[in-house]
Amino acid sequence: MKSFGATQYFTMFIILVMAVAIYVAKDFPFLAAIYPIFAATIVLGACVASLVRHMMGKSIEGGAIDIESDDSIEKSEKLRKSAKGFGWVIGLYLLIALLGFKLGALVFIVSFIKIEARASWPLTGALAVLALAILVTFQSVLNVFWPEGLLGAAVYEQVPWLF
Repeated sequence: MKSFGATQYFTMFIILVMAVAIYVAKDFPFLAAIYPIFAATIVLGACVASLVRHMMGKSIEGGAIDIESDDSIEKSEKLRKSAKGFGWVIGLYLLIALLGFKLGALVFIVSFIKIEARASWPLTGALAVLALAILVTFQSVLNVFWPEGLLGAAVYEQVPWLF
């Protein structure tokens, strides 16, 4: 049996996150729970299989993905770009937690397209309307449950169609 390193501890962390996701999703309405439970179960199984392979000494040498790094970019620049991308993801999660899924995703889409893509306001508005239309369609036609944020109840009375 090999000793555990950072990769195995990260895998155990993902197992914990997926187990919590399954536990939380079991309280969702049936149709809303299907995807999170299905996806988390697959990820959980893959992570457990990875840990078992490691414990049996059958880990893949060099990692599962072996991509050569682009040496033309400085390491500090790579770290900066990675941190920026990670910051966008964390920002999306915070917006969803604060404003709810639909409004948080809408604010994120407008911000991301305007700041990162440097798109014009008409294009940004058109893409935001398209994204909102897709979310509203999913909610009404497929009866998808979108989580409500911390401010959701306060904003709900102002724009009920958004929730």
